Amino acid sequence: MHRLIAPLILILILILTLFSASLVAQDRNAVVLISIDGFMPDYFERTETPNYDLIIEEGVLAD
Repeated sequence: MHRLIAPLILILILILTLFSASLVAQDRNAVVLISIDGFMPDYFERTETPNYDLIIEEGVLAD
């Protein structure tokens, strides 16, 4: 009987830890800052940059 209690308690602690970590992760907002040094804003207009264009459309572009 005592052999079963310790593993069950450890499993319960693990489940509660994972559950609480997932709740905390849902409440956080992430901010991703992309900074390109020496890259002038008009470079985006000189060539096709589909991935950067998507980020700019859904985010913010600062000159």
